[in-house]
Amino acid sequence: LLLLLLPPHSLSLSLSTMEQEADVKKKSSGRQGSGKIELCHVSLNSFAPNPPYILKLSTNYSPASSTAIIASSSSDHTVKLHQFNCQNGSLSYVSELKGHSKPITSIGFIEGEANVLFSSSRDGTLAFWDIRSAKAVRHVNAPQKKPLFSATCTQKVAAGGTEEDVYVWDVGSGKGMMKMEEYHADEVTSMAFHPGNSSMLFSSGGD
Repeated sequence: LLLLLLPPHSLSLSLSTMEQEADVKKKSSGRQGSGKIELCHVSLNSFAPNPPYILKLSTNYSPASSTAIIASSSSDHTVKLHQFNCQNGSLSYVSELKGHSKPITSIGFIEGEANVLFSSSRDGTLAFWDIRSAKAVRHVNAPQKKPLFSATCTQKVAAGGTEEDVYVWDVGSGKGMMKMEEYHADEVTSMAFHPGNSSMLFSSGGD
């Protein structure tokens, strides 16, 4: 389940054909005016008897746009896309991105590229997706297909973390630019470029 939690009175409950009204009513909590955060919207990732878990979330929300895409990585190695209407609060399923063969470890929209999503996976692949076509437009691979435990991207540069190592690629060509081996003593769990200087990369690890 993908849940939308909002303060009372901020948005009315709106359901699409991908949702179940009874489930929403059963799980809603708090009375109007109680000051509590309330469950406003539910969107289903799957109608399977045992639906996959949602692991990561990312959005391309912009104050200048009336809609936003919410991407969620799932335990079935896919990324589901939902559209959020910023005007009335409706949330609806859009499409699914398929291509990874092992668990997805990170997802994110590239700043300034609202239609491009990246995802890293333990299959050793960093994929770039066009969310309009739901197709991968580029892949880069870690050396020897080492599992990727984290990734981050700018418009020009992508970085991925394996067990102990960090690799950097040129986004446009997909070519490797740099490798920083054994900078960590355990899995590289998270990465981020400095917001004001893309030549600076932060990384954290299980060490």
